[in-house]
Amino acid sequence: MSNGFKPAPLDLNHVKLTPNQNQLVEKLAENGHNVWARDRVRQGWTYSIVQDIMNKRNPRLVPYNLLDERTKKTNRDSVNNAVRTLIGYGYNIEPPDQESTGLGLDDVRGDKVRIFRAEKSYAVTSGKWYFEFEAVTTEEMRVGWARPNVRADNELGADELAWVFNGKT
Repeated sequence: MSNGFKPAPLDLNHVKLTPNQNQLVEKLAENGHNVWARDRVRQGWTYSIVQDIMNKRNPRLVPYNLLDERTKKTNRDSVNNAVRTLIGYGYNIEPPDQESTGLGLDDVRGDKVRIFRAEKSYAVTSGKWYFEFEAVTTEEMRVGWARPNVRADNELGADELAWVFNGKT
């Protein structure tokens, strides 16, 4: 360009999203659509089969699942690039908690199990240390430490990768 500007975006060719990250992209795309639609409705826009800017009418003022695939793809592509950029800059994007319908004994009872993982890893190499948490349930819980490669779908404490306290408050 004549002003000397040379765009140099981050190279994202090596960044591939996991299935969880793709689910996040879909949720963010849907939320982005809902924010856009809410703002249009507040501005007096209404639904119409054809777009009419003068009369504030738009065919995309529908729930996300009713949008045409081209519009959904545009929403997903924009969010996908943002998520990939964050990962490209070294951010770790994983769900902080995972819900499933039971692991092990919980399967029989049909209870919901909620797993929370630390957002950041810490290594204690010397001195004294302690672990503290607040119990917000009177139901059975398991609390402890686990190595980073412990699988979320295994019962917590069922293998040598974790040390766990199991009890009720």
